[in-house]
Amino acid sequence: MSEIMSHMDLAVFPQIGLILFLTIFAAAMWRVARKSGAEMRECASIPLEDDVVTTASRGAKEVVA
Repeated sequence: MSEIMSHMDLAVFPQIGLILFLTIFAAAMWRVARKSGAEMRECASIPLEDDVVTTASRGAKEVVA
């Protein structure tokens, strides 16, 4: 078994992981950079709001009593 493993080129797996990580990180940064200032302020104020639930549709808010 060790003879088989020694002949395999396993160095490609860390490189694939790095490329995958960098791609996902770049996509996340691109998505954040494309948001408008108003959208960023709305997202920033979410933790400060009381009794307001933001649903999946954009900007739709429901007041919970």
